[in-house]
Amino acid sequence: MNNVVVENNAAVVLDLASRQTRAGMASTVFPDPNGPRICVESAVVNDLQAPSGVCRPIHRGCIEDMDGVEVILKDVLYNRVGWAAGGAGGGYQAQRSVLLVEPSMQSRVTREKLMQLVFEEFRVENYFSMDAAVASLYAIGKTSGIVVDVGYDKVDVTPVLEGVVHASCAVRYGGFGGHGMTEMISRKHGLGYAEAE
Repeated sequence: MNNVVVENNAAVVLDLASRQTRAGMASTVFPDPNGPRICVESAVVNDLQAPSGVCRPIHRGCIEDMDGVEVILKDVLYNRVGWAAGGAGGGYQAQRSVLLVEPSMQSRVTREKLMQLVFEEFRVENYFSMDAAVASLYAIGKTSGIVVDVGYDKVDVTPVLEGVVHASCAVRYGGFGGHGMTEMISRKHGLGYAEAE
């Protein structure tokens, strides 16, 4: 199991995506390539909802199942980061901080539900959510640009100006992403999909 040791009350950075959820500790300057990090499948076992027994709560960049997201976050924060479950007497846990990088173009209602989940279930003291496109630009020291995010099953094109997403100009191409590209290239070259993976 890939566990992270929380030191100096650093914030946990969570990046939710359709295929994987990534986590690590906040750095003082730039992301530390040698720093502790976690990468888990964004899937939960649910025999009732999916024929394969696996349910993906984030589909094509959209959070569709908040209960599934809660299960994934519990696994990451309690089992892998090492937080103790709940708070003493229902109080907030001192120095528990979360920076949540959420998929682009989430609705206000979804963002509010995520915030409610993090405060009520994980009893954090500090919380900040950030759009994935803005976080991508900040990671390279920029505040403005056009971010093209090719995910497992979607492509987002998001314009950002001075750290603000211009949602009216953002575009999502659902149903075609890295997985679709792999299938297309494997068909073009006569490979079976299993060979291409």
